[in-house]
This record gives sequence, structure tokens and C-alpha cells, in this order.
Amino acid sequence: MTTNISSVNYSRDYSIFKIIPYNRAISESRILDLQDSISQHGFVLPILVNQNMFIVDGQHRFEAGRKNGVEIPFLVYDIDDDLLPILISKVNSVSKNWSRYDYFRMWCNLEKEPYLYLSDLSDNHKIKLETMFVFISYIFVKKNKISPFQNGTFTLTESQREKLELKLKEYLDLINCSLFHDFNKKALNRAIAILIRNPKYLHSRMMCQIEKFGGEIGNTASSAIFIEQFESVYNKRMRTNKVSFSRDS
Repeated sequence: MTTNISSVNYSRDYSIFKIIPYNRAISESRILDLQDSISQHGFVLPILVNQNMFIVDGQHRFEAGRKNGVEIPFLVYDIDDDLLPILISKVNSVSKNWSRYDYFRMWCNLEKEPYLYLSDLSDNHKIKLETMFVFISYIFVKKNKISPFQNGTFTLTESQREKLELKLKEYLDLINCSLFHDFNKKALNRAIAILIRNPKYLHSRMMCQIEKFGGEIGNTASSAIFIEQFESVYNKRMRTNKVSFSRDS
């Protein structure tokens, strides 16, 4: 990969710029905000394109500038088209605007098998991707590094897939429990995901305890309070092998 970057160029010929189809979806509200900013302060930060004019960074700035009818300042970074996904992931790894879902969508569109597997799993079990991310986060999150999940090298071994599918089954057992039918689903989802990924969690024990004492679990908007209640029920009348779920491990 070369590192040649041009000086700033300018063009009002919007047709020369190309949107990368697997980049994240355009946000109209973001474009409106940038249109106001460009109207007041001008086009402050150039967009980044490769030599074939695919926009690597700045697709929202480009759209805002195009709608405002102004010249687009741009830098050309010499990089092959097939390396664009890696560059996009690196550029956006420092941006708070890119979520795990944005990376996930990009790699699914590029037909990366592990990402397609997770997408199918989510669709088949009607489980939100946010919940899936909680289960697999310990596999791919690395402090102060670009995550393999972001840069497209994320993998799942057969044993990890088996464990993930088992955990999803346990999750469904709990989330579909009739006792929790009217509970706050957002808080409950996260609480259950944190519970069952704890290495000391025993699903058969939890289900048995819920059958006996599940009425002691009340609705709340706090996942932390849900965890405390599940922990109390899980350990109720247990003299040994008590487990703390409050500190997620």
C-alpha cells in the first residue's frame, strides 16, 4: 500500500465522485447539519478519495457541499479499490460516528462469511444485533487497537459458534419466559446477555430457581437492577456456589 497523498484539489463537477456502496448509510439529518455549517463557515475539511475517485472519508460532507452548490475540496490517496474496506475501517476507527453496526453492515455487503453467519443467526432467531454484539464482544474487542470486527478479519471457530448458539438458546429461554412478558425489553435484554455470558452461569439452575422464585423479579428500566434481582433469585437458599453477576466477567 502506498502512502502518496495529493495536495488539496477542488471541483464542482460532482459526477466525478463515487459513493462506495458498502460504506455506511447516508444520514439526511447529518447532511442538513453540515449544509448549515458549510453555509456559515465554508467547506473546512476536504474529503478523501482514492485515485479512482471513490470517497473514502467525507461522503456526508460531499453530499452537503453538492446540495449547497459549492466546490468540493478533496485529497487523493493512492490506494487500490480492493484495499478500500481496510482503509475505511482505519479512518473510521477514531470516529465516534461509526458504530459496530456500520462495520457489520459493510462487511456483510462485502459477503464476509462470519458476518453473514451472524446476520443469519440474528434473523433466524429474531434477535437484535445489539444483543448479539454483547455475546461476542469478549472475542473481538481489543483495547487501543482496531478491532478485528471492524477491519474485516473477525472469525468464529466451530467451538465458538457452538457456544454462541447455546448462549442464544439460553437467552431465548429467559427473554420468552411468561413472567417477563411485560418487562422493559431493552434493560432486560442487556441484563440477560450479561448474565449468561458469565462463565459461572448454569442455565438449568437459573431456570429451576425462576420456576420457584421468579415472582421476586420485578420490572425496571435498569439493567443493573435486573442483574441484582436475577442474582438474588439464582443464589436463593443456596449455601454454597453462590455467584455474583453484578461484576460482569
